Amino acid sequence: MRTAIPEEPLGSTGKSIPLVGFGTVEYPLNEAFKERVLHAIKLGYRHFDTAAAYPSEQPLGEALAEALRLASFNPATSFSSPQNSGSPTPIAAVSSRAYKKLSKTNPIWQQKKLREYRKEKGIHFSACSPLGAVGTNWGHNRVMENEVAIRWFYQQRVSVIVKSFNKERMEQNLDIFDWELSGEELQKIEQILQYRGSRAEAYLSENGPFRTVEEIWDGEI
Repeated sequence: MRTAIPEEPLGSTGKSIPLVGFGTVEYPLNEAFKERVLHAIKLGYRHFDTAAAYPSEQPLGEALAEALRLASFNPATSFSSPQNSGSPTPIAAVSSRAYKKLSKTNPIWQQKKLREYRKEKGIHFSACSPLGAVGTNWGHNRVMENEVAIRWFYQQRVSVIVKSFNKERMEQNLDIFDWELSGEELQKIEQILQYRGSRAEAYLSENGPFRTVEEIWDGEI
């Protein structure tokens, strides 16, 4: 059954972005990839995150083309992340960035300064891979269930890129729109002890823009 994923307007562009997107990176690429994307489209996903460095970029385009031929979705309502040069709607976006550098965001690394900054400047924020994945050291369900984390992003009007090729999980990740977190629950999430997956010390240099860890992370250590 198709879910109508709510969208968020993108400033004065006249465009909007679905608030739950579908991640497509996979190494190595599974031969069932196109079938998975077609299933995601049937479920209602319209925002697909990709990049030229991903081996999935070409088969993603092929799956979208096939969906168009099958009339599985209206291209006027599709959105593909701007990393993909062949995206139906190329729009500049900020994805999981701190003020000065790329980083991940999730309930245990909330990047509160960045959240305040983007609200002040009217910048839409997209959280990429906030739930973690096999082999990652960020994101897990030791603190909360995945659906709660996705709902937390949604209530902030942050678009979140989830990635699972498990058909049951793909559907569960969209089961967040008919309930909400209470004020008390949101406050509890705000109080979660923060933990960064990487201190990024490898990027420090006496001759570079970042000489200390504090400078890299805008004081949020």
